[in-house]
Amino acid sequence: NELADRGDARGALAKYEETLAIGRTIDAPHMRKVVEGPALGGLGNAYDSLGQYDKAIASHEAALAISREIGDRRGEGADLGNLGVVHFYLGQYDEAKRYHAAALAIKREIGDWQGEGATLTNLGNLRFGPEIFNLFFENRGDFRCADFHYPTPLMASRNCCSFVLSEESTMRDPTLMIRPPSKFGSTLVFN
Repeated sequence: NELADRGDARGALAKYEETLAIGRTIDAPHMRKVVEGPALGGLGNAYDSLGQYDKAIASHEAALAISREIGDRRGEGADLGNLGVVHFYLGQYDEAKRYHAAALAIKREIGDWQGEGATLTNLGNLRFGPEIFNLFFENRGDFRCADFHYPTPLMASRNCCSFVLSEESTMRDPTLMIRPPSKFGSTLVFN
């Protein structure tokens, strides 16, 4: 996970594969699943970072099956959310919404307020994100600042949103923030 946090998806992939291999050698079935599930989820996240979305989905689906089998509701919520993220990146917004809604229900059920907040952000990205991310990726992230005019229910048609990226920012995992409405409308900003 530390490798993934540093942007070393290939290194993270190797470590998760190693963890999965070790987990599969455990004789006790329940303990084997306890190791395999998170390793598969980590593999899915690494594949997602590498743009290998088919492998990411397969890994997350396998992790989800294990979470459900062993009754790990927190893991199930995370796996559903991860599937939602991958489907979002694939432009499959209805599927993404379905996964995030299921994740949200579980996170509320178990009292995971941090997970609930992250899931609500993901659902918000489904409302505003597709157009923004499409514009970003069409430009291959090769801009420091761009203005987008967004006529949406939360923004006046003449509202200008500025996305300012720092020199260090890779936009690998952007967070979308909605500033409170003013007389000119709301503003969307990447953090």
